[in-house]
Amino acid sequence: MFKFLHLGDIHLGYRQYRLIEREIDFFKAFDSVCISAIEENIDFVLITGDFFDQRSISPDVYNQAVFVLKKFKEKNIPVIAIEGNHDFKEVHRMLNIRGSWYQALANNELLQFLYLEENEEGFIFKANRSYIDLKIREHNIRIIGSRWYSVGASDKLKQLSKELEQLETPEDFFRIFMFHGGHECCLSLDRGGIADSDFQIFNEKVDYIALGHIHKFYKIVNFNNKDFIFNAGSLEASNISEIRKQEMPDSRGGLLVEVDKNKEIQTRLLIDYEQREFKIFSGISTKDFSDCTEMFNSIKEKVENYFNLKETKAIIFIEIENHNNFNISTEHLNELIQEIKKMGALHVLFKTNNIENNSSKILNNEEKNKDHLLIEEGVLKEIIEIDPSVQDQDKNKLLSSMLNLKEIINKDIETQEILNYI
Repeated sequence: MFKFLHLGDIHLGYRQYRLIEREIDFFKAFDSVCISAIEENIDFVLITGDFFDQRSISPDVYNQAVFVLKKFKEKNIPVIAIEGNHDFKEVHRMLNIRGSWYQALANNELLQFLYLEENEEGFIFKANRSYIDLKIREHNIRIIGSRWYSVGASDKLKQLSKELEQLETPEDFFRIFMFHGGHECCLSLDRGGIADSDFQIFNEKVDYIALGHIHKFYKIVNFNNKDFIFNAGSLEASNISEIRKQEMPDSRGGLLVEVDKNKEIQTRLLIDYEQREFKIFSGISTKDFSDCTEMFNSIKEKVENYFNLKETKAIIFIEIENHNNFNISTEHLNELIQEIKKMGALHVLFKTNNIENNSSKILNNEEKNKDHLLIEEGVLKEIIEIDPSVQDQDKNKLLSSMLNLKEIINKDIETQEILNYI
């Protein structure tokens, strides 16, 4: 048997809400889960992209990575990594910008950076560059890397599946394929998700597909009904939707994987590591209060009771259902936020869902928007058609992605989700 840790979307350096404390939180979560994994006697580590939150990082963030990776090096535990959409080294027209922090870490022998290069003839399979072989006791393991492909991912997967035969991997090898992209079960195809069929073509060519990109844990079976595709999820919450809830504690974390001599796979999600606490106060409706002052006093009492029970610098999220344009005073809201911070909150978030009973008004607005949407689609299509950098087979995908991005931006969601889609 051998054992490894599968991590994805660590996002070192993410200063959420512009708070240095949150940047440190992402580092502490990474450090903490790695300590737990070392105690589990793992044999190697996979990092499936978005190790860093962005391509340009500070010396402090680089040192955070070094601090943790040194612990693996001291224990002779190999770390194998690929890039993700947040930290990949080449950005469209900025191809003259070279270099990668992954490569810098590899040069200092802190990880093995896999990057699948290609030329006019196809993919270039090079040992210790596009793939690496490990010998762990009686087990032989081949780990194949890839890179971030954006809208062209499906075509690249089909091409790679055909060309993998060039590697001529012995049958006794346990084969792992690392890829940064979301399965359609969690990311719709029109938002950049990858169809299940594009992964299933690797069945019998690899034994374990290690994914990153989606911030929640999931696994998918192959045609033989065996666990085949795995995504660990993020370590910290990058937005409100990723907050762990009591009814779903196993929503994300570090994935501990055990493989026996028959290539049978067992997984366990590591969730008991250091994380910032988020507390959600929902179900608050303006219909239950006569005015803003009464509602805010009720909220203040609930938050105060929470902090009386816990000593924590939690992030507080308050969600209000505002019926029929109930007047919520900005001045009183700011005062409430300051009072909650004095109680012990690191940060306070408010979300107001405006609810109107006049459904006909909503329908009229939708009718007015139809013509505008058609005009916008036509303009974008013309721009894409005359852009020489966009290949013909990618034009429809790009148009669909741009229209979806506009729709996402117009919704009341956090900036991080928009960045994840891009």
